[in-house]
Amino acid sequence: VAAAIAVFNSRPAAAMASQVMHSEYGNAWQSSAAPEPRDMVWENLALPSSQRLLRRLFVASMVAITILFYMIPIAFISALISLDNLKKKLPFLKPLMEMPLVNTALQAYLPQLVLLVFIFLLPSLLLKLSSFEGIPSKAIRDRAAAGKFFYFNVFNIFLGVTIAGSLFTSLKGIIDNPQSIISLLSESLPGQASFFISFVALR
Repeated sequence: VAAAIAVFNSRPAAAMASQVMHSEYGNAWQSSAAPEPRDMVWENLALPSSQRLLRRLFVASMVAITILFYMIPIAFISALISLDNLKKKLPFLKPLMEMPLVNTALQAYLPQLVLLVFIFLLPSLLLKLSSFEGIPSKAIRDRAAAGKFFYFNVFNIFLGVTIAGSLFTSLKGIIDNPQSIISLLSESLPGQASFFISFVALR
């Protein structure tokens, strides 16, 4: 394959060799510290840098699409799973929901459980995408997947749930008076805090 592993007698020599520019063309000969053999993704070792770049761009676009795709059901569910909406949509559950213990449990944990179901399969998908990127080390691949999962959490769980939940809570007021969107959102945003406290505790 178009790759090789060089072994040095000392760490300073290996560090210097990995930082030397071996070719005047940047992509012709790239060097970096090698992972240990058990950590190597051998099938990714032979991929040329141009193919890795294309794969990285493809994976970045797939992650962006995944974030957008997940935002739709999360926003929809955050609107539907409030107890008031459930009572309206499923009136046969109203007597059950009016029981104090059931009401408290549903209010505290139902939205978080639904969200956890949605994100349960996400890490394995992100690991597969990171493997497809052409990363030659399992540890770096896992770290890349964790980074993608972090962005997913920020955009979908933090921003998506907060903004979508606030929008749906004050939707009628925004439709009646569009100029008051900022004040209406600022009033409904603090109400989302309990969701995140329960979400962190449940996880």
